[in-house]
Amino acid sequence: IGGMVEYTIEGETGWLNRSCSAEELARIMLDVAHRPEQVAALNRHLLEHRDSIVKPLSRHADEMDAIYREIVADRAAA
Repeated sequence: IGGMVEYTIEGETGWLNRSCSAEELARIMLDVAHRPEQVAALNRHLLEHRDSIVKPLSRHADEMDAIYREIVADRAAA
């Protein structure tokens, strides 16, 4: 609940509080506090794999444009 869980891949792009509980959130935060290097590692992973994790806006726009062109072409042919 909350956040962008559809973009979160456990341990790759962030951490998920699957139970939505304060206890699990505290455990996640404590783990990050005890092992802060995992934040830097996660950042590096995101930067290295950004285009496969997050669709670039230009690619999304091109895909949407192609969909609309196909719809217009189909209507014109009908």
